[in-house]
Amino acid sequence: MPTTLVEIFRDSETHHRLSLFDLPDLKIIEAGLVEKNGKPYLKCLATDKDRPAKPEEIVRQLWIHKLINQYGYSKSRLAIEHPVAFGSETKRADIVVFDKERVTVPYIMVELKKTSSKMAKTSSSPTAMPRVRPSASGRTASNTVFTIGKTRTISTTSPKSRRPTNR
Repeated sequence: MPTTLVEIFRDSETHHRLSLFDLPDLKIIEAGLVEKNGKPYLKCLATDKDRPAKPEEIVRQLWIHKLINQYGYSKSRLAIEHPVAFGSETKRADIVVFDKERVTVPYIMVELKKTSSKMAKTSSSPTAMPRVRPSASGRTASNTVFTIGKTRTISTTSPKSRRPTNR
């Protein structure tokens, strides 16, 4: 069983994905690795459920750690694999942070893609990123973070009058 992040990210196609994060954060996630049925698992920082420790899941947990510990969002405002409208279809966002006052309204959406994904190959600029549209209820994230490999793109659709943070 792989017991370190380096062993899990052994492929050069995925190893660079850790470059967005600081060493202390990597060590915290690595310390949470456990063996379950001969495979590495870690406890989701948002839901407290055990999840297979695959590269995308580790990057998701690193973002959750960053949202909670660096940006100060409470765990209760986070959702994993939450349905969000992309164009004419609904997909599941990797991480959603809900608005502080309107607790069912997405405030931030984080979507993770590996470098070899179709989106990564066709997205060379922030304008090529998928468009997030309001759902039937009119709810969509005001802020969106897309990570593709070691690239991070942040887009804001909130009005200029809106506060820059909603922690």
